[in-house]
Amino acid sequence: MEALTIPNLNIGKVYDSRYEESEFHVEKLDSLALFFGRNMPTHYHDRYYQIHCILEGNTHVLLDESHYSKHGVTLFFTPPTIPHSFVTDDHASGFVITASQTLVWRLLDIEIGRNDVASTAMQPFVLRYPKTTDLFNVLSS
Repeated sequence: MEALTIPNLNIGKVYDSRYEESEFHVEKLDSLALFFGRNMPTHYHDRYYQIHCILEGNTHVLLDESHYSKHGVTLFFTPPTIPHSFVTDDHASGFVITASQTLVWRLLDIEIGRNDVASTAMQPFVLRYPKTTDLFNVLSS
């Protein structure tokens, strides 16, 4: 039996050419869902970090080999090359933040003077916040 190949999804080539040379971009979850659908198959992004910020609705996420089902305000963080997929219901809304690996490494180097250890220590995760204001309090602190 042949092993299943997980595709590398280059958003700048597949979704919007404005992002092809972009180091950082933010897109509405609804816009991505209109293009890709709400049942996003397993894929990865070579050299890109992503943060999915779901503000409402149900989300089912596969990060690497871990499964999560969340309702309401949820963040999930995906480092480069980590396979992930997700299903959101029709009422789910939020944003997807994408940052290039080189940008993140430069920011880590500026902030802590080292990017090698910090970047390899970044692991995928999912967080659930009871309400939207809790998320904004965390982001603004």
